[in-house]
Amino acid sequence: MHMIDLVDELASKLGVAIFPRGGLSFISTNDFEKIVYACLDHNYLILGIEAFTLSENATIPLMDYIADYSDLYRHDTWEEACKIAVESAIMYYQGLKNRNEVYFDFVIVRPGEAIPTI
Repeated sequence: MHMIDLVDELASKLGVAIFPRGGLSFISTNDFEKIVYACLDHNYLILGIEAFTLSENATIPLMDYIADYSDLYRHDTWEEACKIAVESAIMYYQGLKNRNEVYFDFVIVRPGEAIPTI
């Protein structure tokens, strides 16, 4: 399964709305923590998160809110890497949780799945 499908899969299981745009699946600020904790529950590793604002005509990245946890992929244990990624994601979220105009794109992998290349 491709990484973007994991976000869609989790959102479907949780009843979380997806906002598709440009091949990405965005999650609202209100559902951020649901997705993050579901990653921990499913043993999925969060490799990165990017914040965006979405308007009718534009998808605008918030360049100060890009989180890269891909180094955790090489951590000693998968479970510990997943836990650290969730803790880091929650810290990242603290600065944005009151901004309802912000949407998030996640890069998530299953155990044993290769890190996606860009």
